[in-house]
Amino acid sequence: MRAAVLTSQGDPNVLAIQEHYTKPQLSTDHGVLVKVKAIAISSADLMTRRGFTAGPVITPPKIIGSECIGIVEAVSKELERLDDQVMETLDGLHGAKYRVGDVVVGLMGGMGRSLDGCYAEYVALPPRCLSAPLTMLNATSLPMTSDSSPSFGLLAAIPGAFLAAHGILIKSLQVQSTDTLLVQGGSSAVGMAIASISKGLCGLNKIIGTTRSQDKVTKMKAAGFDTVVVLPREAIPSPAKELAGIVKEKGGELSGFTAIIDLIGATNVPVSLLCANLSGGSRVCMAGMLAGAYHFEEPFSPMGIVSVRTY
Repeated sequence: MRAAVLTSQGDPNVLAIQEHYTKPQLSTDHGVLVKVKAIAISSADLMTRRGFTAGPVITPPKIIGSECIGIVEAVSKELERLDDQVMETLDGLHGAKYRVGDVVVGLMGGMGRSLDGCYAEYVALPPRCLSAPLTMLNATSLPMTSDSSPSFGLLAAIPGAFLAAHGILIKSLQVQSTDTLLVQGGSSAVGMAIASISKGLCGLNKIIGTTRSQDKVTKMKAAGFDTVVVLPREAIPSPAKELAGIVKEKGGELSGFTAIIDLIGATNVPVSLLCANLSGGSRVCMAGMLAGAYHFEEPFSPMGIVSVRTY
């Protein structure tokens, strides 16, 4: 099969197209063989390619890639024998049985790290990396593109970003209708997903997002942001207090925000902490690493950033 293989770690040139890479085999631990129709390239993939990972070190050669959509090509005998038993899949516990021809989403769960990923024609995965079969779709009933071909590419771009957005809003921050929500790095895929679902999901009246690019403002507002704060590119890195002041002033919340999602990462968390409403009840969730940093700069002291009278 064809595969984009990580030969070392660095810029995009370290990915080499190999025409005759060994096709994955089914096993007890990798029970569903998926013919990959489209992939989504996530920031986690980019970090893995560059050699920055929070988990086990990746040793090339390796097929990376953690988000895809495809069609079930084969199912192991072990999974076929499960029949009506409940199995743990990407989106919860299901009694669904995988069958050849099912459309499925593959996402995370070790893809591209502990497991070979989806930058290939085929990937063999355990159910924990897969959605339950998308029974409302099949290879002939997918939305069509202008050239009358199935729009797998569009579908591949949706699950990862929206699953992350839902988890951040509901499970992590538990956003309520009374919150003032700030999304740092709002022009990212996850940021745009948050903007598009947070009002309907959480009943919010206003969502503020930040970006470094004036060119992205129109698309961000179309996605659902009410106010977009464009931060100065020339001031990178800027003092945290200066950036926080800009965000609060232009975002129309001088007293700060009660729910803050930071998709930029460790280097920006001090700014997000300073954007919090310190009267109480504010939550800050770091849920991304767009700036490319996994770790906080030492020393990192949250109580040294916010008021010592704030608990």
